[in-house]
Amino acid sequence: MASCYDYEQASKQASKQATPKQVKQHFIIQSNELETILSISRIQLTLEVVGKTKTTCILKRHLSPRTVGIISRSLPLEGYVHMLGNDIIYIKTSIDSGTERPRSEFKKGDVAFLSSTQSMCFILNDISHTKTMTPLGRLDDVDMLLNVKSGDVIHIYDEAI
Repeated sequence: MASCYDYEQASKQASKQATPKQVKQHFIIQSNELETILSISRIQLTLEVVGKTKTTCILKRHLSPRTVGIISRSLPLEGYVHMLGNDIIYIKTSIDSGTERPRSEFKKGDVAFLSSTQSMCFILNDISHTKTMTPLGRLDDVDMLLNVKSGDVIHIYDEAI
């Protein structure tokens, strides 16, 4: 992360040409990529459908801190795709975590954990499910999962490691 000295130096150089608000915005934009990598509240993972496509999966610790922590320590994860209608695809995992901050309504692109089956679920359409699940985060490009079929292999890993 950028040091205070870097911010002060950038402020001094830009103060001749810009307002303090513009200087601060410029600093945040330049350091945003680094903040994303070093963030402890968001964990950026790669979700790969082996042999087909890949996308970014962001787990958000504030949604369910215990479950996200267990998942991040269990990486990499891999499993066969199972489908629940046309709205949810999931992979079975060995993650043993109860339900945390349960919800039954999810939006397209959400990632959730179904504790009763130890499954990581990827929501393809807005749903109101009969079983409650633990919210985990979001997928960047959920549309790439529309072509996934039962039996495909999903690999979830952290590229930074």
